[in-house]
Amino acid sequence: ALSRTEEFALILTGNVKFIGTTNVTDKISQLVIGADGKLYAMGTPNNRLYELNVNNGKATLAHTFNLIQASAGDLVADSSNKILFLKNNGELYSINVNNNFSENFINNLPQNVGTYTGLTLFNGNYYGNTQNGTMYEFTLGPFRSNLVIGSGGGFSVGDAASCPP
Repeated sequence: ALSRTEEFALILTGNVKFIGTTNVTDKISQLVIGADGKLYAMGTPNNRLYELNVNNGKATLAHTFNLIQASAGDLVADSSNKILFLKNNGELYSINVNNNFSENFINNLPQNVGTYTGLTLFNGNYYGNTQNGTMYEFTLGPFRSNLVIGSGGGFSVGDAASCPP
């Protein structure tokens, strides 16, 4: 997470380049690059989604959430320009960028398995992981989830990443 967004840096090929300040008072908790090529950031505690300008760091309010309670968790974007948000308690939501950022609750990943911290998309399958090493693979249509790695899998995961769609 970025500190109170005093500064914003974009990391490319291992080099850090300062590009400006966001001027956002929210805590930026997750970042994602959408299929539209734009960089989005989730802000808490005000339940906001921002578009970040990669040339100067400035943030523009893209959407204030009505259904989603922004919190810890992770974001991933698919090729249809939907952003998925996996909340730290396993609740899964979609944000349709192409439809005025409409929000939909999708389903819950298994509960009581730890705090969900990472979400990634690979070969059409989504993966949600917890801090204690549990990982679930899931699909959206129809929704199904399968345990891939159980608790105590020998690793601890904080975040997950996907390449832009």
